[in-house]
Order: sequence, then structure tokens, then C-alpha cells
Amino acid sequence: MKALTRNLCAGLAVLSGGAALALQGGPPGGTLIAGLLAALFACAAVVASSPRWGILATSALAFGANAYLFSRKLDTASGPSACNVGEVLNCDVINTSAASEMFGLPITLFGMGLYLGLGLVTLYDRKATPRIFQVTGLFAALSLAYSAYLGWVSSQLGAFCVVCATIYVSNALLLWAAVKGARAEGRALFDEAGGMFGSTSMLTVIGTFLVVVVLGANSWNRTAGPAGAPGTASAADPADLSRWFTTPAGAVELDGTEPVLGDPSARYTIVEWADFACPHCANASKELERVVQEYPVKVHFKHFPLTGECNDALSPGNMPERCRAAQAVECAGRQGRFFDMSHLVFKNQGYFADRDLAHMAEQVGLDVSAWSQCMDDPTVLDDVRADAAAGVRAGVRGTPALFLYGTHGSDYIELTWGPTSAVRLIEALESGATLPPPGPRP
Repeated sequence: MKALTRNLCAGLAVLSGGAALALQGGPPGGTLIAGLLAALFACAAVVASSPRWGILATSALAFGANAYLFSRKLDTASGPSACNVGEVLNCDVINTSAASEMFGLPITLFGMGLYLGLGLVTLYDRKATPRIFQVTGLFAALSLAYSAYLGWVSSQLGAFCVVCATIYVSNALLLWAAVKGARAEGRALFDEAGGMFGSTSMLTVIGTFLVVVVLGANSWNRTAGPAGAPGTASAADPADLSRWFTTPAGAVELDGTEPVLGDPSARYTIVEWADFACPHCANASKELERVVQEYPVKVHFKHFPLTGECNDALSPGNMPERCRAAQAVECAGRQGRFFDMSHLVFKNQGYFADRDLAHMAEQVGLDVSAWSQCMDDPTVLDDVRADAAAGVRAGVRGTPALFLYGTHGSDYIELTWGPTSAVRLIEALESGATLPPPGPRP
């Protein structure tokens, strides 16, 4: 049976690898998916042959997948992820969602620490790591449970990350290796489990985890803004300053009804077009809250739902609940709680059913009865459409779209690196720099 399983997995690995080669230049994502399947089947074959080396191979694969996603968090400026095939098969949607971080750090950083630790344990002398399968089984079981949660989050976001799925399957392979290895030693996986907590295996995994997290957190915290953004602007380097902004494609119009975040008399104005189902918008929202607290900036918010149901520039059919989310926040604004509600809606992306939105309205202290009546008012949706139309005239091509006023006389500039652009430009001006004129829009 062992040989049959090993040979079957090895054969599937070869077939998947061949498919990856054959699909080069073919359907988008086909080569990547086939390649990841080949790697998973190869790991399964190693587990079937030797659980210990299977842990090493699978940990290496899971570490690489986490490292790739972590690098994407740091360097989104280089373009979309290689695993973005469309709206559904889209790693960036998952990798930029609120669920992709824990305690202010990317969860992929924690994964890197865990899988590197598990891999290192397999390189020790066998006699020094008698608890290796128990420790692997414990962490694999916990990771597999968390994988199930992340899979559910993915379903709520309406996207699927093939690299994330590779990590989920790797957790299952690690649990299989742990059970198989324990049985080969003639015991159940968690026999005398208490002894694992002070074992060499456990201490190695925890020590490696802490080192990786500390070093990775340092890199993460040094990231000035959106991953891959240019370095800190300098008053002596106009060329660097010019990278933070460009010329808007159209006129930025305010009608006076926009909710304002920050001091209304602030020297600088940011006009933001955003969609409440957009993960990047959720991240930008948190950054903008910090910006208005630390700099003389106010933010005018305008809706730009990425669906034709309430944005005439787009085709209908793409998550019409985006419109309901925009209406929900707009109705909260009529009770003076726009940004309280927007913060909660951004935090709960994917929960846009009317009952969920009503629960959020209750949480922020709204008069839910008045809010419900507002949700049925067709003029609210008209206001959302008007914001989107103004965004089209301004040249909005995606969200979040940010425009800054106050740095170039009576003209707006379009920010190219999110809220960090505003910070760099304002800091440069305050330090005495002269900003270059905006260049043509790419």
C-alpha cells in the first residue's frame, strides 16, 4: 500500500509537471496551477515514502508560498501577482483583505516562521527529535483549522487564491506525515503529548518562529506605504518627488455634499473615490485616518462602486451588494455617522446582506428605523451614482483613487502611491522643497 500510494502520487506529480510545461503560453494561470499541483503531489509522494523527509519537503513548499505572498505585500508596485487570473482566481484580493493580517502583521510572516522551524527540525539527528511528529501534528492541526477559516473568508470575498490553497493542502500533508510517522514508531500521534512542549523540536520551531517574525516585522514596519512605494522624498531630489503624483485625466469636482474627515479648515484636501468591497480601499481608509490626525489634511469621500448596478461606467452583475454597502454608509451619513459606519463596513467586507448592514448600523448607534427608511429611498442611490459619474469625469480607473489639492496652486494632482504620496509631498513642502509640476498620466 505504501509503494502504491507513493507511486500514484509520483505519477500524478509527473503528469502535472508535464501539463505545466505544455500549458506555457496557454490559458492564464494554467501553468502556475499545474506547477503547484505537481509540487503538492511530489510532496505527497515523499510523505508516503518517508514522513520525516515529507515534512521537510512540504514545509519547504509552504514556506515558499508564504514567502511569495509576503513579498507581494511588500512589493505590490511591481504589478499584479502571478496568481491573478481574473476576478475569482485572484491572490491580491485575498492577500490585501483584512483577514490577511493579524496583530498588524501579515499572517504569511507567521507562516514563514512556522514552516521554516518545522523544516529545520527534520535536519536534526533523529535521536535528538523524538517528538518531531507530535510537534508537527499539533501545528499542522491548528494550521489546518485556521486554513478552513481562511477558506470561508475567501468564499465571502468571492475570490480564490491558488497559492493560499497550496498552503492549506500543505497543512493537510503535514498532518498526514505526522500521523504516519507516529504510527511507524508504534504509537498514537498524541500519546504522552505533554512531553512535546519542552522538547528540542518544539523549542526549535518556536525559536525559529520568533526570529523570523521579528526580522520580518522590521521589514514590514520599514515599508513607508503601499508595498514597493518609492523611497522617502527629499527636498534635494525633485525627480524622486515627481514619482508620487501625476496629472489628473479630468476635472475633480466637489458638490459640497461630500462627508469630510478631519479639520474642514485644513490646508490640504484629499478627494477619495472608493468602493466598500475593495480591499485596497479598506487599507487606504486606515491610512487616511492616521494622515488627518498627523497632518493638516482633510478628506472628502466620494463613492465609486465597482459594479454597473450603481456606476454607469461599468457593466452590471459584479457584486450588486456593493451598491447596498454604499447606500448603508450614505444613510449613516444622514445621521452624522458616515465615517463610523464606513470604518465598520470596510472592516467587514463580504458581509453586505441587508441584515448584516442593519447590524452594523445598530453597532454604530444609528436610529435603525430611520436608517432602514433611508435605505429604501431611491435618491440615496442617485447620490451614489452621481459620485461615480464625477469619478468618471475625473478619470478614475480603479479604487482607491486619491487626488490632492493645496500643493500646486488651484490645481489638483492625482496621487500615485496612495496616502503615502500625500504624506511625502506635504513633508517635502513643509521642509522647504519646491515640488515639480505633475507629469503626464501614464
